[in-house]
Order: sequence, then structure tokens, then C-alpha cells
Amino acid sequence: MSRRIAIALLLGISSLTSCKEMTQAKANAATAIGDFHRDFNDGKFKELYASGDSSLKSAATEADFVKLLDAVNRKLGKQVKSSEEGWKLNSIN
Repeated sequence: MSRRIAIALLLGISSLTSCKEMTQAKANAATAIGDFHRDFNDGKFKELYASGDSSLKSAATEADFVKLLDAVNRKLGKQVKSSEEGWKLNSIN
């Protein structure tokens, strides 16, 4: 019986250590959003595309992405202020 408890405790402890990245997700997202806004305001559209996920790259070419962000920047201007309306984290372990 004590062996089963020890195994259960070890599994429980190891699962808690794997949650560390989940607890930092909001802070990491806030940093990434700030980096995106900075690069957007600086006109670094090619760099944003290059650092994007493969799903972005499969959905749009670099030229189309740069053209879109350039148009948004010209028509709406630089990002000045943002506010958090809420956040949600989904994880499949």
C-alpha cells in the first residue's frame, strides 16, 4: 500500500512541475503582445512575418502579410494604447 502512495505522490509532484509554463503563460503573452506592437510601430513587418508561426506562413505570403500590415499602419496609424478585456488559457496535457 505504501508503494502505491509513493508512486501517486511522485506522479502528483511531477505533474505540478510541468504546470510552470502554464502559470507563466499570461506574462509571456503580455511580453509577446508588447513586442508585436513595438515592431508594428517600427514598421518591422518582415521581421514579424519571419517570427510568425508556420500556420501564418501557410496562410499568407510574406509579401501579402507586409502589404496588409503596411495598409493597416497607414490607415489606422501606430498602436497607441491597448487594454485587456480578458484572457483564457487552454491546455491539453
